[in-house]
Amino acid sequence: MTTQNHRLHKDLIWIALIITISIVIFFSKLIFSKHDGFIHGDNLRYFFWNAQFIKDTFLSGEIPLWNPHYYSGHPFQANPATFIFYPSTLFYILLPLTWAFTIDILLHIFIAAFGMYFLVKLITNSRYAAVASFIVYCFNGSFVLRALGQLTLLHASALIPWVFYFIEKAYKTKQRKYYYLTGLIVGLQILSGDPQTNLYTVLFLSLFYLIRVVIDIKELTRDSFFKISGYYLFIPLLAFGVSAIQLFPSLEFQSLSLRANNTYEFATNVSFSPLSMLLFYFVPQPSNFNYWEFSCYLGILSVIIVLIGGVLSDYKKYSISFFIMLLVAVTIMLGDSTPVYRFYYKFIPLISTFRGPARCAIIFNFIAAVLAGFGVHYLLAKGLRIKAYIAAMIGLVIILSSIIYLSGFYSIQLTSREMILAISLTITSMVLISLVLIIKNKHVLAWMILTAIFVDLFLVSMPMINRMCELDDMENFINKKPYEHIFEQDSGFYRVNIPGYGFSLYGDPARGMAFNYYCANGNTPIILKDYFHFIYSMADLPEPQKFRHTFSREIFYDYKSAFSSRILRIKYALVKERNKYRLMRSKHLQPEAKLLNKIIFTPNYEDHIKYLKESSFNPKKTVLMLEEDRNYVVSNFIKNGSPEKDSVNVYDRSPNHLKLRSKSRGTTILLLSELYCPGWKAYVDGKRVPILRADYLLRAIKLEPGKHNITFIYRPSSFYIGAIITISTLLVLVPIFFRMLRPRFEHGQHLLPQRPNNKIVKQ
Repeated sequence: MTTQNHRLHKDLIWIALIITISIVIFFSKLIFSKHDGFIHGDNLRYFFWNAQFIKDTFLSGEIPLWNPHYYSGHPFQANPATFIFYPSTLFYILLPLTWAFTIDILLHIFIAAFGMYFLVKLITNSRYAAVASFIVYCFNGSFVLRALGQLTLLHASALIPWVFYFIEKAYKTKQRKYYYLTGLIVGLQILSGDPQTNLYTVLFLSLFYLIRVVIDIKELTRDSFFKISGYYLFIPLLAFGVSAIQLFPSLEFQSLSLRANNTYEFATNVSFSPLSMLLFYFVPQPSNFNYWEFSCYLGILSVIIVLIGGVLSDYKKYSISFFIMLLVAVTIMLGDSTPVYRFYYKFIPLISTFRGPARCAIIFNFIAAVLAGFGVHYLLAKGLRIKAYIAAMIGLVIILSSIIYLSGFYSIQLTSREMILAISLTITSMVLISLVLIIKNKHVLAWMILTAIFVDLFLVSMPMINRMCELDDMENFINKKPYEHIFEQDSGFYRVNIPGYGFSLYGDPARGMAFNYYCANGNTPIILKDYFHFIYSMADLPEPQKFRHTFSREIFYDYKSAFSSRILRIKYALVKERNKYRLMRSKHLQPEAKLLNKIIFTPNYEDHIKYLKESSFNPKKTVLMLEEDRNYVVSNFIKNGSPEKDSVNVYDRSPNHLKLRSKSRGTTILLLSELYCPGWKAYVDGKRVPILRADYLLRAIKLEPGKHNITFIYRPSSFYIGAIITISTLLVLVPIFFRMLRPRFEHGQHLLPQRPNNKIVKQ
C-alpha cells in the first residue's frame, strides 16, 4: 500500500468514527430507546403501513403494483412515495419493520454526512471545514425532522451532497465517469421516493453547473466548453434510464391524478413569510408552532459562519455560485410571499405539481452547510481581522434584536424556554467569535467551533425529538382498534369508510394494509381525480383545494355522506356524533360483482353521477355506460332469460388480480365494484377482452352467453416499458463502470478525495 493510500484509508477511518460518534450522541435517546424510537410522524402514519403491504406482497410472490386496501383500489407502485425499487426497500422485505426503519434512517444520515464531508473536503482540502459542513447539514432542524418524520425526504436529502460531489469532480477532471456517476445518483434519488426534493436537486444542480461555466467562460477553450456541455447531457439520460421503472408509471399516474392541474393556491400552500422564515431559522421551534414543515433551525453560530464563508472565503467562484443558489432557494421558500414564484409556477416544469415551497429549506440548508465549511476554513487559515470581527458582532446584534422583535410579533414570551435558549445561544456566539481573536492554536480553535455548532443544534433539536416521541406511541398505534375486531369477525369482501383527517385519526385509512380490510378512504399524496370528484359530488360537498391527502372531515358528519357512493360496496363507516365517532352499518350493500342486461347510455360521465344520486335509480339492476360504447355493447346483444337466474362469483383475489366464474343465458354486462383504471387487463376463457368504464368509475366487460372463467389482472404498460429501459440501462452501465474503474483500482487510485502529496522531490 502506498503512503498516499495509507493516508486516505486513515482519513476514511477517522471521519467514519467522527460521524458515527456524532450520530450516536445526537440520536442517543432514539438509538437506545426501549421502544421503536425512529418511527414517528409520517413514518408511523403512512410509511409503516406501506412497508407492511410491500413486505407481505413481495413475500407472497407478487410485485405490489396495485393496492386494493385504500381509495377503493389505487395504483401503488406508481406512487413514487412507495420507493419500491429503491435499494433500501430490501430492508423492509427481509427484516422486521422496526429494525428496517432504524437501519434505513441511520444509514441515510451516515450517507448524508459522508457526502457533505467529501464535497467540502474536495473543495477546501480541510477536514475541519468538511466536518463543520456535515454537522450543519445533518443536524439542522429541517434534516432532523425529515429523518424522524418523513422517510422519503430523508432518502432524497441524503443523496444531495453526493450529486454535487460527483458533478464537481466531473467539472474539475472533465472525465465522463463522474458525469455517469452523477446521473446514477440522480436516478437513485428519483427512485428514493420524494419527487419534489428531486426536482429541486435537478434545478439547483443545473444552476450550479451553469454558474460555474459562466464564471470560467474566459478560461475555457472551445473544445473544453463543448466537452463539458456535451458530457452534462449524460446526467439526465442516465438518470432517466436508471429510474424509468418508476418514472413511467408515476408520470402516467400523475396525469390521472388531482395533481395534473393544480391551482396557484395549492402550489403555494405551506410557504414561508419573511418573518416566519426569520423566526424558524433564528428561534428553536416554539411550542405553539407544531407544523414541522417550517422547522429548519440552522444554528445561531452557524449563520454567522455561513456569512463569513460566503463573504470572506478565498473560494470566490464557489461562494458566488452558492450565494446565487441561496437567493434562488429563498425565493422558492417564500412561495406566494414573493411575485417571483409566479414565474416559477408558469415556466419551471412540474413545480406546479407540488405544494409546500417551504420544503426547499433542505436545499437552502445544504448550501448554507457548504458555506459554513468555507467559513470554518477561513477562520482557521486566516483568523478574524478587526473589521470582519466588528461586522460579525453587528450581525449577531441584529440577530438578537430580530429574536426580541419576533417574540413580540408572534406573542412568544421572552421567558419561554425557546426564547431564553435563542438569546443565550446568540450571546454565546458573540463570546466564541471573540475567542477567535485570542486563540492561535488552530486545532483548539477548530474543535471549539465544531463543538459549539454541534451543541447549539443538539440543544435545539432534542426538545423537538422529545415532543415527537411523546406525541407518538407506536405500541398503541399499531394495536387493533375496537372497530377492527368487528371487521376481523365479519369475513368477506366489503369496504369501510374511516376518517383520516386530524392528528388522532391521521393515517387510520392506511391500516387496512396491515389488518387486511378495504377502505373507501385513504392517505396518500396522489389520488385519482375521477375518484376524488365522484366522492365529493355524491356527498354534495365542495372539493378541497389545499389539503387533499385524505377525505375531509365533513364526509363523516352524517350517515348520508359517509355512505353516499352507493356503488362501492361500503358496509361500515365511522360517522361523527358530537365529539366522537360511531361505527354504522350500511342499509344497502352493492354486490361485489353482478351480471346486468339493462343499460342506460349517456353522452358524458357527469350524467352518471346525476343518475346515481337519484333515489329512483337502482344500480343493482341497471348499468350506466357512455354513448360511444353503444355499438360495441349492443352488437350481438342477446337477452334470454332474466339476470336474476344468472350467476357470478369471485373465487380468487390478490392485490394484482381478480378471478371469477360466471354463467348466463344471454349476453350480459359483468360489473365489478372495482375502479376502472388504465393498466387493468381482462381475459375471458384466456382471451383478452376490452374493459369498459361504467357507473362513472367502475370496471365492466361484455360477456357472451354460457359459462366463463374470467381474470382481471393489473399489468400497466408504463411499468413494463419502464422496467425494460431500467434493466437495459443497468446492463449497459455495469460493464462500462467495471471497465473504467478496474484500471484505477489496480493502480491504487480512487473516486474519493485524496490528500495531496506535498513531498518535495530533490533534483
